[in-house]
Amino acid sequence: MSRLQWIVSGVRNGFRRHAQEREMEAELTFHLDARVDDLIAKGRLPTDAMRQARLEFGSRGAHEEGCRDARGFPLLEHLLSDVRYAARGLVRSRRLVCVAVFSLGIGVGVNTRSSALSRRSSDGAHRPCARAARVDWGRPW
Repeated sequence: MSRLQWIVSGVRNGFRRHAQEREMEAELTFHLDARVDDLIAKGRLPTDAMRQARLEFGSRGAHEEGCRDARGFPLLEHLLSDVRYAARGLVRSRRLVCVAVFSLGIGVGVNTRSSALSRRSSDGAHRPCARAARVDWGRPW
């Protein structure tokens, strides 16, 4: 599969998430049931066969995560899940969001203004800035 086909497949599969989840659930159930049937055919009791098959199969959640990582774009999916988690946290703490946005706004504004002043004062002519002042605190340096 070429890289372009892989990208198109990943994007297309991103829109069929619910169908893929159902297919994955059915496939994992099929494999577990097939192992239970094999154990029953070998003479195990159905409850013992189910327990043994689950022990051999391992964590169903780990298998599901492995399947999810194998399809699509795991890096993008992890990034999006992190963004969703952060957004939920920010919705819960609105004061923090207000303080953070205010602080960033002040910081960006101060930096923009200082860079504009320094750019204006260094326009090629080496003359002292008319607004610059020296503050003498009375201490000899």
